[in-house]
Amino acid sequence: MRRYACWLCLGILLVLAGRACGDGDVAAEVRALTGARTRIVWLADISGTDSWAMGRQLALMGLDTDDGKGVHRILPDVGNYRLPLITPRGNRIVFTLPVDHRCYIMNWDGTGQHALVSGLAIAVWADPTTGLEWVYVQTAGDIDSNRSPARGVTPIFRYQIDHPEVCEPVWTKDLDSGDAAVDIDNVQLSADGTHASGLFPWPRPGIATLPNGPLIVRGSGCWTSLAPDNSYRFWHSDGPHRHLMMYDWGADHPRAVAIDTAPGIEGKSVYFPRWSNHPRFMVMTGPGIGGADADLYLGKFTADFSAIEKWARVTHDQIGDAWPDAWIAGASPAGKTGTPALGGPDSDAAWPPVRDGLVFAWSRRTGQNMVDATEGIRQRHCEVTPQGDARYSLTNGMNLTGGWFTTNLAGKELLAALATSQAFSLEALITPEDTATTEVRQITTIAAPNARNFFLGQHGSRFVIWCRTQYPEGDTALKPCTFGALTAGKPYHVLVTYEPGTLTCYVNGMLALTSNAGSGDLRTWTPGSWYFGDNVPATSGWHGTVEGVALYNRALRPREVRDLAQQAAERVAKRPTPPRAIVLATLLEATAIPAPASIAPYKHGLVAHRYRLAHVENGVCAAKEFIAVYWAIRDRTVLPDSTRTPGVQYYLTLEPYDAHEEIMSENVTMDLSVFDLPMFYEVRPARPVQAAGK
Repeated sequence: MRRYACWLCLGILLVLAGRACGDGDVAAEVRALTGARTRIVWLADISGTDSWAMGRQLALMGLDTDDGKGVHRILPDVGNYRLPLITPRGNRIVFTLPVDHRCYIMNWDGTGQHALVSGLAIAVWADPTTGLEWVYVQTAGDIDSNRSPARGVTPIFRYQIDHPEVCEPVWTKDLDSGDAAVDIDNVQLSADGTHASGLFPWPRPGIATLPNGPLIVRGSGCWTSLAPDNSYRFWHSDGPHRHLMMYDWGADHPRAVAIDTAPGIEGKSVYFPRWSNHPRFMVMTGPGIGGADADLYLGKFTADFSAIEKWARVTHDQIGDAWPDAWIAGASPAGKTGTPALGGPDSDAAWPPVRDGLVFAWSRRTGQNMVDATEGIRQRHCEVTPQGDARYSLTNGMNLTGGWFTTNLAGKELLAALATSQAFSLEALITPEDTATTEVRQITTIAAPNARNFFLGQHGSRFVIWCRTQYPEGDTALKPCTFGALTAGKPYHVLVTYEPGTLTCYVNGMLALTSNAGSGDLRTWTPGSWYFGDNVPATSGWHGTVEGVALYNRALRPREVRDLAQQAAERVAKRPTPPRAIVLATLLEATAIPAPASIAPYKHGLVAHRYRLAHVENGVCAAKEFIAVYWAIRDRTVLPDSTRTPGVQYYLTLEPYDAHEEIMSENVTMDLSVFDLPMFYEVRPARPVQAAGK
C-alpha cells in the first residue's frame, strides 16, 4: 500500500512538472486579459483528498506571464503550506507553515526563504505614503481542521516585512466585544489601509475599520473580499457558492454577481474567490471544493462590477487547486478616497434617527445594527440568532413562524443599561400573519427561567402587554393590558414606553394605551434572556415577522415617537413586492437531501429540484423548465415531508430566487444534470396532486 502511495505521488509530481506543456498559451491568454505582467500563486493538492488544502501534501505553484516558465512549482518540496500571498510590489511571496505556526517570506523564484514572525500570515499591504510593506498576522489560536483559527480571541498585528521587529496592533478586541474572532478567508485591506474585510467569525462577513474601530456586518456568508482600491467595495459568497454578493459602499443591499459562468464550471459551485491587487480582476477555483476537477480561474469584472466580463482558465488538469492570489503589474489604487459616510437618509445606516439613550438597535440582518458607546453603554454590534425553525423574512427581518430568536443583549448587561433611569422604550415593526388566535401568543419577552420581566404578545386582533415593577410596598406587576386593532399581513409600528408612573403604547405613531403604573420601578427585574417569538418549543408559537427593533434607556417623547413611525411607514412603502406564481409542475430531477452533518458548519439547508411546467394556476411563469429550491433542513434536522418523488406533479408557490436576499447566503444542495435554468424559491410548502384533491 505504501509503495502504491509513493507511485501515486510520483505520478502527480510528474503531472505538475509537465504542466508547463501548453502553458505558453495560458500565459498569453492571462496577459491578454489583464494587459500587463501577471503573477499568480496557489496551492495544489498532491494527495487528491485534501479539499481544503490543510494537509502536508501540498505543492506551492506559480505562474508568471513574462518569465517563460508557465505553470510551475515554486518550491521543490511538498509541505503543509498555507495561504500564499504576493507582496504589493509583486516580487516576493509570504506564506505560513502551520506545523511550526510561523510565517515565511521568499523571492518569487523561491530563493531567499526565511522566517518572519510567529503566527498565521493573513494579508499584505503597502503604505501608499511611505511605500513600506506590511504583513498582517494572527498571533494566537491554533489552526483547526476547518481552515480557520480556533474560535475565541484571535488578535491581529502587523509587522514591517523588512523590519519585522516593528509591530503594531490592528485588531485586538476583547471577547466581550463579540468581534474578537476573525477567520482567515479572506482578510484584505483597502488601498489606504483604513478598512479590511473578514469573517468575524463565520458566518458574519463584515468590514472592519482599522485599527480596532467599528465593525459593519454585511449579511451572512463566507469568502469575503475587499476591493484593493479606496472604493471600499465588498463581497461575500452566497450559499450555493455560485455568486458574489457585492456591496457598494453605503448601500444596504447587495447585487448578485454570477461567478459560475466560467468555462468548465457549468453552473456548479466555486471556492476561494479573492480580489487581486487590481480592482477589476479576481481569482477563484472550481468546480467544487478540492478534488481533481478544481481548476484555477482569473476573471475580469465589468466596469460597473455587475458581472464577469471575461474569464481565463489558468489550469486544466487532474489536480485540485486552492488558495490563489494574483498580482498585476501597474495596478494602482482608484475609486473614492477618505472615509465616506455610510448610506443615505433612507438607509439602514441612518436608522434609528433617534440615538439618545439607545442601548440596542437591530433593523434587519443586512442593517448596520450598531450602537455607539455612551456613558455606561459600550459600543456593540447588535445581533439576533434564530432558533428552532425561525428564519429570516423577505425583508431580512425575523420570521418567527416555527421558532424564536435570541439577542446578544441579555442578563446583567441588559439590566445595567436600564438601571440608572429605571425607564425604557421599546420600538419594533411587527407584522402578524394570523389574527384568529384564541390563545395569547408571545411576540417578545425579557425573562429569566422562573421570572418574566416584560411581555408583549398578541391575542386575536389585539396586542397584549405586561410589565413587572417594584412599588415601595413590594414586588408587583402591571395587569395585562390590550391595545390596537390588527389585520393579518399588515405591518404595525409599535412603540412602548415606561417610566415610573406611566406605561404608554403607540401604534403607527398614535397613542393606543396609557396605563397608570403608580410609582413602581424596574429594580425587581432579574437577569435573563431577551426573546422574540415563543421560546417554548412545545407551543404553536406566534406567526409573523419582526424587524426594526430598538431599545432605549429612557421614555421617548411623543414627537420622537411620531418621527420614528413616519420613517417606518416610508421604509415600508419603498419595499419591492416580488412577483408570485402558483403553478402545477412535474418533478423531473430531485437532489438527494444531504445528511445535516454533511453541510456543517451550516445549520440550515435548502435543496434544488428541476421541474417541467404543466400549467399556471395564478400569476405569471414563462419558464417551461425551471429549478426550485426549498427548505429541507432546519436547525440540523431534516424536515418532515421534505422528500419528493420524480414523476409526481406538485403545486408550487414560487417567487424569483434572486428576489430573496434572505436566503442568498444559505447552503443550497444542487445535484442536477442541468443548471442553466430560471431559479425560483418556494415560499409555501409544495402539495402533491394527490394531496390537493385534484
